[in-house]
Amino acid sequence: MKALAMARVATHEAHVETSARYELRNSLTGRGLSVSRGARNARRGRERKLGRLLARDLACAWPGGACAVVLTRVSPRPFDGHNLEAIFGAVRDGMVQQWGVEGDDVVWLYDWRKALTPRVEARLWWLSAAGPFRIQVAGVGLG
Repeated sequence: MKALAMARVATHEAHVETSARYELRNSLTGRGLSVSRGARNARRGRERKLGRLLARDLACAWPGGACAVVLTRVSPRPFDGHNLEAIFGAVRDGMVQQWGVEGDDVVWLYDWRKALTPRVEARLWWLSAAGPFRIQVAGVGLG
């Protein structure tokens, strides 16, 4: 399934995309993060909320098919692949919670892009042939 998702992402435009201004921090290195449990839980809560907002902006009325989601961290400094996957954990959880799907229905891919203003971007590709009949983005019907 991951190979199909990577092929679709590489060869097709995203069906829908969204972004939000938010700076994800690396919880593995702890650089710039509070070590208190309460502060970590509060940060994870904010990141889950971000995930729910991104999922809502992607406007997925879940049709029961599989999809690929590419989460991109836009920031001045890069992370390696394992750290990218780790920092998006709470965002992923929020998106799955908003959509009400099982984790196996979504293939998660990660990317990084350099820019001065930190952002989080999410792009979605439907992997099933049926896909959604209509997606609403900012009041405009696509599909």
